[in-house]
Amino acid sequence: MGLLLISTSCKGSWRPNCCDFKRSTAGEKCRELKGTIPLLRAILARMPRLCLLLLFCCLAACDDSRGREYYARMAVKGLATAPADKVRMQMDKVVARGSYVLVDIEQEFHGADTAGRQRLLGALERIKDPQALAFVRYVARWDEDAKVRKEAARVSKALEPPAASKPQTAPNK
Repeated sequence: MGLLLISTSCKGSWRPNCCDFKRSTAGEKCRELKGTIPLLRAILARMPRLCLLLLFCCLAACDDSRGREYYARMAVKGLATAPADKVRMQMDKVVARGSYVLVDIEQEFHGADTAGRQRLLGALERIKDPQALAFVRYVARWDEDAKVRKEAARVSKALEPPAASKPQTAPNK
């Protein structure tokens, strides 16, 4: 018969050399997996440095940017929607990520309620990145809620760079 069946030559138990999960044609015995595990053990015993080098190369090739973006987005979303007792913890998470979360704050800002928008403005104030100044000024001018506009005006003043002090010259006599 040409049917594919799961071999039951190992009596239903799973062992490293067992072939329960190996597909084979009816009546065939699985012999392919019997030498696999000892071979891997021999390679690891004889070449540990090579295995460590390969492991290091694989880990170095991994990129954590997707995870970093995801956690930044979740931290900002958590700050905007956090209950009152969790705000401080969420604020610390957002501020710890620094200017990396500016885009996420701007995106989340438009969907947040009044309290969430005020928290996001507070996070921008604590991050103190001058790149956020244009967005904060926009919010101070055009937001629909007066409380948020007032908070944005305050944050805008805090983010503005200090005025250059004029050099003092001696008066002409």
